[in-house]
Amino acid sequence: MRTPTGITGLDEALEGGIPQGAIVLVAGEAGSGKTIFGIQFILAGIAAGEPGVIGTFEDPGTLYELAASLGWDLRAAVNDGYAAIVQFDSSSARLPASDVDEPSQNIGDASSLNPQKAIDSMMVAIEEIRAERITLDRMVSPLIDSDQARKFVGEVTLDVANQSYCSTLLTGFRQHDAVGYTMLGVEEQISDGIINLELDGLSGEGDRLLSVRKMHGTSLDLAEHPYVIEPGRGFVFY
Repeated sequence: MRTPTGITGLDEALEGGIPQGAIVLVAGEAGSGKTIFGIQFILAGIAAGEPGVIGTFEDPGTLYELAASLGWDLRAAVNDGYAAIVQFDSSSARLPASDVDEPSQNIGDASSLNPQKAIDSMMVAIEEIRAERITLDRMVSPLIDSDQARKFVGEVTLDVANQSYCSTLLTGFRQHDAVGYTMLGVEEQISDGIINLELDGLSGEGDRLLSVRKMHGTSLDLAEHPYVIEPGRGFVFY
């Protein structure tokens, strides 16, 4: 069984989408479109009758604005109960945000990251809307200690994916020209698939390149392919 990403061209290359129930890493540097990819994955699921949950350090309003810039109404999807956003902060997890104007309820201690509280918050949101898809994007503040961040990302991702059986998209940041797929290094170790985004030369949309480096149970073309991000369509893969 496959879970379509909703990205033109990519699903065909993946024999219909990512493996159902898999954890797939989307890795890339700043500006490569990782968050857009994650939002598009959730909205494609909603269009197919599969609700989705986004877990993120970002304020929900930031995601609503990014989606709106592409012509997508993520706020309406949340308000209508087809999507949920669980906001993680630098010290805790927050309950699902139903609207950016309503403050999230802080359920964590302010002293340290708490993976279990984040897992519990995600599972509440997943069960409430009967989600079948998850996007985990920018899970911790960049100011958090790297060891704490690795532990948090690893534990939350694995526990939520294993408990929910949802198809899970995990984004991972790396610096330009860095070795490896992500700065933390834990994301590629726990993923069943890796989609790599490159900004070759940083000079324009023609320099955006996508390659699938790993995908369990899938015959792969490891070549780099150009992609663009267009209003109304999001990612388009060639």
